[in-house]
Amino acid sequence: MIVVERLNGFFILTVYAFIGIRLLRGDTMATQRVSFCKFVPIGALDSVVLRLLEKSDEANRFVFNEQANQYISGCYLVQQTRNEITYNAQENRFESIATSKLVVAKFEVDLQKSVLIIWGNKNIAQKLITLLSQACNNQVIIDVYQANFKRTLQKLVKLEDITFSKMKLENVVIDHGITASCNISLVHLDDAKELVKKYSENISQLSLFIGNRLEESSVSLTLFSSGSIVIYKDRDSISDEIMAEIQHIAIE
Repeated sequence: MIVVERLNGFFILTVYAFIGIRLLRGDTMATQRVSFCKFVPIGALDSVVLRLLEKSDEANRFVFNEQANQYISGCYLVQQTRNEITYNAQENRFESIATSKLVVAKFEVDLQKSVLIIWGNKNIAQKLITLLSQACNNQVIIDVYQANFKRTLQKLVKLEDITFSKMKLENVVIDHGITASCNISLVHLDDAKELVKKYSENISQLSLFIGNRLEESSVSLTLFSSGSIVIYKDRDSISDEIMAEIQHIAIE
């Protein structure tokens, strides 16, 4: 996620990245929480785009990258203001300074697949869903897909083009009445899929690569038992083929 902050008249650009995982070239990968929603409007997308643009103001703005009869993609920009406490060393006192932050969430609507994909945190995703519903005059079905985690695990172990990298286990019985939680690295294990099958009831997080993990085109993501998905790459750097596979894993 990209955030622009304004402080004392200056704009500061911050790119939030996941520090623990890096590309082979040494570049950090952006962390993106992704929401998949069922999206079935009554009416054309053209009118929805126009209404969203009409609703744009300084606090909430829409920028569209692509627009067609069955597909739109763009960015939802939310201006947020907050007060921060800073220490003024010259005057030896604390001061409250108002800062302005611009939070950007990417989204895309594909009517052929009846899906809305939002790249952003839970709060901004809910705001975007509300605005989309209003732009459709509330004549739309928008439901967030809640994946069945156990069924998703069963699906993953059957796929050939993925590599499991890490899993977090909860409440694993190690002795009589004694349970433990732990993280297990899977990336170099030949029997990683068998371990995922064996401990499927105890997995709370599972990380994996789609595609050849040694190639730049691969995508790393983490699935949570709550249904959340975090992808360690910006949408613009993910091929449509891999994005379709992520969508298959998440909702089909």
